[in-house]
Amino acid sequence: MSVVINTLGDKGYVARGISSVPGEWVEIVEDALPEVGDVLTATGPYAACWQPSGNQGSNTASDTVVTETAFGNSSTAGILTTYSRGDHSHGTPTNPVTAHEAASDPHPLYTLSTELVAHEEAADPHPVYALDSDLSSHISASDPHTGYQRESEKGATSGYASLDAGGKVPLAQLDYTGLQPLDSDLTTIAGLTATTNNFIASVGSAWASLTPAQVKTTLAIANTDVSGLGTLSTQSGTFSGTSSGTNTGDQTSIAGIQGTKAQFDTAVTDGNFLYTGDITQYTDELAQDACGAMVDTSLVYTDLTPLLSRAALSGAVTASAGSNTTALGSFTTAQLNTALSDNDIVTGGGTATGTNTGDNAVNSLYSGLVTNATHTGDATGTTALTVVKIQGKDFPTLSAGDDNKYPKYVSASNAFVMTTLAGGGDALVANPLSQFASTTSAQLAGVISDETGTGVAVFNISPSLTSPVIAAGSASANSWPKLTAGTLLTTAEDGAIEMDADCLYSCTDAGNRGVIPLEHIIRADATRTFTSNTTQQAIFNAPTNGTLTLETGVYMFDALIHMTAMSATSGNGKFSLAGAGTATLGAILYRAFGADAANDVLGTMSGVHEVISTQTVANLSTAAIATVFCFSVHGTFEVTVAGTIIPSFAQTTAAAAVVSIGSYFRCNRVGSTTMTNVGQWG
Repeated sequence: MSVVINTLGDKGYVARGISSVPGEWVEIVEDALPEVGDVLTATGPYAACWQPSGNQGSNTASDTVVTETAFGNSSTAGILTTYSRGDHSHGTPTNPVTAHEAASDPHPLYTLSTELVAHEEAADPHPVYALDSDLSSHISASDPHTGYQRESEKGATSGYASLDAGGKVPLAQLDYTGLQPLDSDLTTIAGLTATTNNFIASVGSAWASLTPAQVKTTLAIANTDVSGLGTLSTQSGTFSGTSSGTNTGDQTSIAGIQGTKAQFDTAVTDGNFLYTGDITQYTDELAQDACGAMVDTSLVYTDLTPLLSRAALSGAVTASAGSNTTALGSFTTAQLNTALSDNDIVTGGGTATGTNTGDNAVNSLYSGLVTNATHTGDATGTTALTVVKIQGKDFPTLSAGDDNKYPKYVSASNAFVMTTLAGGGDALVANPLSQFASTTSAQLAGVISDETGTGVAVFNISPSLTSPVIAAGSASANSWPKLTAGTLLTTAEDGAIEMDADCLYSCTDAGNRGVIPLEHIIRADATRTFTSNTTQQAIFNAPTNGTLTLETGVYMFDALIHMTAMSATSGNGKFSLAGAGTATLGAILYRAFGADAANDVLGTMSGVHEVISTQTVANLSTAAIATVFCFSVHGTFEVTVAGTIIPSFAQTTAAAAVVSIGSYFRCNRVGSTTMTNVGQWG
């Protein structure tokens, strides 16, 4: 209310004010003036009196005052009926910049004015760069790069060779004098027609291809002039004249060579003279009958005269000259076959007839006409081969009752016996089981001794299994069951488990397919101490750098990070999804919440939301001076280029902060970069 106060002499004063009731006045009469600090207090609709400061009727003064220690608090009227004394104080917050003011260099990222002065006054403030004077000396030097050759020395004398467009040294820069024929000579020789047995010779200062006859004419070689030819090897054609020297080669023709038989016998010293031409048949009808047999006993050849004399042949035919009393010399089978043209005696082919009356004893392992020889091929012919032993073990004699039986070795008797296979039939490897009668799974199981499980045989199309137990795998490749990526069902089937190139799926509601999360998770099982700086550092270091390799696709992620031993200066830090990783991220969206407060203290949660990998705002949550900080983050992102991510954190104020045990980060792939939905969305 508004109050007008008039003094009333010894009565004190009269206070006239506006009543709480519209249009009414209140008169206040007191015996004394109010004390300093008293306030006018209403005691009714039309009455008021002076009371000590803050006194509201019978209420008492409070002994406490709220201490304001933080910035940004909103004002409030309060609801308590107690009042504060006139000399109360709310206090002031701790100076947040005390350390800043006391620091010798509170802005280490910026240059001090003293440092600028030192930089400007330095003779060479940039020692890793060249001074202008250094560049001038470099430019003016006649050869500033003594370790390299100048461009002007390329292709020059005492310089280095250049290369043509084909990457080769030009011919003009090569000196091959005396090393090979001139190009003109090589070109001429290359242009000559290649002719068998011809010679290439220089004729009249020019290159030509000459026949042997032309060479003979050109060199003027006479028939008798063989001096200087060295040892005579192969001589063909007609030879005449006198030859000196030793012939060490093969003489392929004796046409034109004349001499006596004695000379020929002397020349052929090894007796291995073979005449391969045609021998003219002796046609003296008096000396042979109609079959060509010699009938004239007067024909005989003697050493004394090279003539046939008539004489009768008797006894064995001998090979010695002038006598038929010496046995034939040795010869090979091939030579005998060549000599015998009527095939009456065959070696290596044909049919041998007659009875073997020699001393070949019958082999104890066989009976019949098999001799003491190792039989390695097929026994053929009209005489049956009877086997009595195999590798020294008795073999039974076969009889009609042995049909469909098979030999079986019995060690107890050290012999073979004929036996019938259990179940009968033939065991074949070249034909399928279709030769057998229709067989049930139970019948098949009855002849298998090491099967696992019971029931029917299983094939790869839609089998129905009851309580299968899959054996444990190992560290070896392909020892665990696995799916192969394929095309998803057009309509998801209840209970189906599917996999494509992106994800693993399952369905418990026909048509409503869902992603089976395959989480990539990292968790701190030991504390991890940060380096005291303000740069982004990997939150995890086991494994080293906490690096996760991801292929392209869409990912969901979340994390909970707790840190201690942070700076007591107001502030916390910034989160980075990828850190120093190599992956290219896109379509990023996440929300981070944190509390800059001690453990087990009800603090204010606040945070940021981001569409970039590394937040740019200085603090993830409202800054405070606590040395403990806990934050969570969750969201989604795309990997557009495969690579690595390293979840990281940068402190606002440098300290050797410690990541607590239990902190974690996890993510899982939910589809390709074009994924919009999985499930029965409509």
